Amino acid sequence: MSNMLENQGPWLRSAVWDGFWMLSGLWLLPLLAVFAVVPGALKSLLIVATLLLWLSHRFATTYNAFCTPAYRSLVSEQRGRFLWLPGVIVLLTFGFAYVPCTLVLLDPWDKIQVLGTIFFVYNSYHFGVQHYGVLSIYRIRAGQSPYGWLKRFEKIFCVVVGGLMVAIAQICHGAEVVGDSIVYSLVHRDAFMSAFVLLQPVVPVIIVILAAVFYVGELKMGQASLPKVFY
Repeated sequence: MSNMLENQGPWLRSAVWDGFWMLSGLWLLPLLAVFAVVPGALKSLLIVATLLLWLSHRFATTYNAFCTPAYRSLVSEQRGRFLWLPGVIVLLTFGFAYVPCTLVLLDPWDKIQVLGTIFFVYNSYHFGVQHYGVLSIYRIRAGQSPYGWLKRFEKIFCVVVGGLMVAIAQICHGAEVVGDSIVYSLVHRDAFMSAFVLLQPVVPVIIVILAAVFYVGELKMGQASLPKVFY
């Protein structure tokens, strides 16, 4: 895969294509800001985005993995990863949800909260690692070294900022997905809100410092990737 991505220019397709699909934050954030000033518009936009992007993203990844020739050889080589592991997860999920309460001392709602917590934690980590994956693709395209401190720092940066800090922000803003977890059962909502008041001035400073370290390291490499910097 590395050989396929190297020496083909810094962009996956083009600056325009990457700018829309991969660097969507550059235009999505201003769009959200515009819709936020129109009463009811932001909620409608989020509903449309959920139906068109969030749900289709899940179907599209499954379709790509199992219904296109691009991943056929990979699926055959890694059956445990693509077939057995998903099957085991599905069986464990439904088995846990429907197991009699006499065996697992949890009522149906408690079981949903446990599953919701697992989903929330893993989904937060998934998005952080996914960001790191995008940076890794652009790193290969730029011909940068696969070794060194910057690569390790990028993963830490993505997991901390794109995963942990986003998860904290969701909790502090009362995300609905968190409401189906045991998070609010363990820690009172007021405690989260008090922590959020303290974190508001601190977290942006931490993010700016971490980003500055990334930018300095990227520019000092001599093979700086413009898509990575934008992303």
